[in-house]
Amino acid sequence: MLAKLNFIDTNADTSEAYLGRSATQSAKTNVRASTYRERYVPVRHLGTGGNGEVDLCRDTRIGTLVAVKTIYHDNPRSLPNEVSILQQLGRHDNLVWYHTMLHHPTRDLRLQLVFEYCPMGDLVDYLETFETQPPEMFIWHVFKHVAKGLNFLHRRGVVHGDIKPANILLTTHRSGELYPLPKIADLGTACINPPHDIPQSHLGTLGFQAPESALRYGPAADIWALGCVIHELALGYLPLQRLEKPENVNPEMWFEMSGMPIPRGTSHHRIYKEFCFFMAFHPPSRVRIDHPSPLTSTSYSKLLNYLMMRALDMNPHTRITAHELCRIIPELEPLVYGLLVLGREALLEQFDERRDTEWGDVVYVTDSQVLRQIFDGLAERANQEWDMGMLQWATCLLQLMRPEDQVAAYRFVADMGICGAS
Repeated sequence: MLAKLNFIDTNADTSEAYLGRSATQSAKTNVRASTYRERYVPVRHLGTGGNGEVDLCRDTRIGTLVAVKTIYHDNPRSLPNEVSILQQLGRHDNLVWYHTMLHHPTRDLRLQLVFEYCPMGDLVDYLETFETQPPEMFIWHVFKHVAKGLNFLHRRGVVHGDIKPANILLTTHRSGELYPLPKIADLGTACINPPHDIPQSHLGTLGFQAPESALRYGPAADIWALGCVIHELALGYLPLQRLEKPENVNPEMWFEMSGMPIPRGTSHHRIYKEFCFFMAFHPPSRVRIDHPSPLTSTSYSKLLNYLMMRALDMNPHTRITAHELCRIIPELEPLVYGLLVLGREALLEQFDERRDTEWGDVVYVTDSQVLRQIFDGLAERANQEWDMGMLQWATCLLQLMRPEDQVAAYRFVADMGICGAS
């Protein structure tokens, strides 16, 4: 059973209470601790991760359950990195909500962060509720909401640095949605406006780091990790090869033999060397999800595969951004759902991404051009079947296109002489 918690009210200036800048402030903190000593009652242990251990507690003041994360923090003159970032961010529907910070009453150098409780567990737990591979619309749902959370972070200069299924929690679904609401958790490795030329991905989880991570860092690293999540949801494994490692060679020895320099400013050299060793023998290997694979007979739409591969673009400069995903996916999701319900998913296949079997560019095609091809296919089928409802579905794609592709799409419809087209 956990010890009862000493409370620090972040709404009453957490940073000053924690830093203890004066005896008066310290006395006020003690009063608050006494007043709220019984507020959080332990229920059970939820789990342990690289950034701390988490316990479920009941907030007796308002009668709800909360998650209390215990972390190590040895600098009494500063707030923990995660708390500092969370206080600056504020709340977002796709981030786990942060409530307050507590001193642990019996363990030195330990702080406890109070978060909302997400009763559906993490993405790893939730996948066990499916008898086979998850349905396509669940993957679109996760893709959309995690992209929204990342867009919120990236617009504020924050790179999460450890996106993975275990850090995506699920809470009660919202009205009008089929599945629980995904929320990004654990900003323990997050940073604000990191220098692009100083690697930091090695502080995250092995297997989810982008191919450029040994040399650079930034928001694109989070997008690659999101692509890895989608790849793992669809296929059950990460987009990696597993090469045979040399015998009797450890990461330190391998790094010395490689002659690689450690980029200036890189922290945690031992972890960085272990990360480079891992990457050398686990190079990226992206597998299409729109065809059955050796490990699963389930296949998904070509359009979902296209967006996953855009997140897994080997080039961070051309990799799709969280902003672009947030612009595209919410518009595509209802269209995809409608076509799947009608058994017309083949209409999502009517585009040429101009890629070879290894997803390399044959001829560069923009996202706008791909959407225009899908629009043309829907419009043509609507014309053949005199189905204006399908044409109306297609119009959601127009606002996602560049002006030149919009003009081409309107011309395509006009040339077919579709009545009611606007």
